[in-house]
Amino acid sequence: MTFTQAASPRSPWNRVWLGVVGVILLILLVSSPIFVRTFLFQPFSAPSGSMSPTLQQGDSFFVSKCAYGYSHFSLPFSPPLFSGRIFGSEPARGDVVVFRLPKNTSTDYVKRVVGLPGDRIQMKQGLLTINGTPVQRERLVDFIGGDLCGSDPAARVKHWRETLPNGVSHEGVRARSDGSTFTQATGRAGRLRPKSEQRYQLGMSKPDFQPTLIGPTVIIRPVVAEDWPELFAAGSDPLIWKVHPSPDRYTEPAFRKFFDGAVASKMGFVFVDRATNRLIGSSRYHGYDAERREIEIGWTFIVREHWGGPTNREVKRLMLDHAFTFVDTVIFWVGERNWRSQGAMTKIGGVRRSGLFTREATGATPYFIFEIGKDEYEQGGRALVE
Repeated sequence: MTFTQAASPRSPWNRVWLGVVGVILLILLVSSPIFVRTFLFQPFSAPSGSMSPTLQQGDSFFVSKCAYGYSHFSLPFSPPLFSGRIFGSEPARGDVVVFRLPKNTSTDYVKRVVGLPGDRIQMKQGLLTINGTPVQRERLVDFIGGDLCGSDPAARVKHWRETLPNGVSHEGVRARSDGSTFTQATGRAGRLRPKSEQRYQLGMSKPDFQPTLIGPTVIIRPVVAEDWPELFAAGSDPLIWKVHPSPDRYTEPAFRKFFDGAVASKMGFVFVDRATNRLIGSSRYHGYDAERREIEIGWTFIVREHWGGPTNREVKRLMLDHAFTFVDTVIFWVGERNWRSQGAMTKIGGVRRSGLFTREATGATPYFIFEIGKDEYEQGGRALVE
């Protein structure tokens, strides 16, 4: 004989409690900062203006992590667990995106997408042109709040509303409309070419010699006249210039000449420590040769508290990355007795040209010239300034 024991009926309250506990656990999981940061949204702050007046210095904003799928950069610390994108999709014209360049995965850029793969993008006399057709634009009230070229903090600049071919419109300003033209190389199918990746070619007008470059610990921005007191305070240390061809540059008259030359060059920069917002040095581009596709980086100094650390490599990497978007060779003039800078050049892959050289500005002072080629830099030299 077989006996069957009837199961006791489960209380409906057990199911209710299980449901409540499940909802609570789901809420805790979704609200976890790690979950939100990895899969939903990531916070950013703008250390400098971008797409003015869209983003101003100091703005904070969130970026959707799932809009275009997930790459290994979506994960905390960017572990290289996989390549490509999961659930990937392309941006649309007018989207504001945060991205990293393939050759520089340590710096985040914020830009608006105006071109898609296969497009030809040009700027003609300050007017955005896509595949030969100028975008529609409407003049708005002038923007007041500083010349984007850094020359006049109270300048009025032209303010426009641009409408892209897909009907998306945005506001923007143009620092100048001087007849200049640049062309961005046609994007390959399947790959977007952000504006910051544009390549200048022979026959085009001069590139942007005073961009704002943002690294993990340093911001490189155009020098302006108002930087004088703080930059002189940073450069008035005699030990900075001890082995320099101009050892008296720590004095006010000599540093004033140095500073005024940087401002007048329209190629000068200051280095801003992102942790303290202090000026910690300066540099500039010089002597752009379009035919030889060559430019100089020089007049560089950094306060002594940043010697021997990553700062010099970071500023060199940022300036080299930008220079190699429009030249094939970057040169550095280093004083014959400036053994410290000679050693620094060797560490970042600089190759010394044979012989000694002099320049008109410094009379008979002998210099070595070090050069870094674009091909060598991209094929491994860049790792030396990581």
